[in-house]
Amino acid sequence: GILPPAGRGATPSPSKSTSSSRPQSSAPTTSTTLAVGSGSGAPVLASLAPSTGHPGQQITILGTGFFSTNGTIVVTFGGVVVPTRCPTEQRCVVTVPPPPRGATSVAVQLRTSTGTSNARTFSYD
Repeated sequence: GILPPAGRGATPSPSKSTSSSRPQSSAPTTSTTLAVGSGSGAPVLASLAPSTGHPGQQITILGTGFFSTNGTIVVTFGGVVVPTRCPTEQRCVVTVPPPPRGATSVAVQLRTSTGTSNARTFSYD
């Protein structure tokens, strides 16, 4: 028998596309998991525990949104940046700095890449 030349015969039509029947991705839940805990707004301070104390003491700051896309979370006491450790997005541990001259209390705020929190008052005893 004689075979037809290569390239001739049943060639698929270019107008038939399989894009409309492409299988759906099985990951529709990734958009919701990315939104969980992603700190879409400024952090919120709920409380200081304790809210009174002395310089050098460690206190815990509780709240929400302690998340920063650049990894930087800054806590200030009356504008003074203090050492900060935040093991969760709801809790940070900070070291109380010396009070500004003559001050008996200061405003404590937390700043992330998404904004600056409300202020909570820390009183020196």
